[in-house]
Amino acid sequence: MGSLVIQPEGPALKTWPASPRAGERIHIAFVAPSRIGDGNWQVYEITVHDTTGRRVATVVHGRVRAVGGVVCVWWDGRLEGGLAAPGRYLLRVAKPGSGFAVERTIAIEP
Repeated sequence: MGSLVIQPEGPALKTWPASPRAGERIHIAFVAPSRIGDGNWQVYEITVHDTTGRRVATVVHGRVRAVGGVVCVWWDGRLEGGLAAPGRYLLRVAKPGSGFAVERTIAIEP
């Protein structure tokens, strides 16, 4: 298995596998914004939106731990109505109250 490298000057949000299939676990990693006193646990909201911008899944809403300045979580590919159909989705990571937000399009293959 390869290694994940997230560099400060590169994309702040990475997902893998590169071409996930319907029902496949999608790994999500991002560089955590840090402030003195935040510690390793911070509150994030990670959501999935359809092509109209409607929220169709919540991956995380709460505290997660950054290890080495990077937060890693996964999404099981499920929407509120069942398994995500093949298509394009917008993954959004936000830190409420901070102005921090990063987005990435995910294309789920059949």
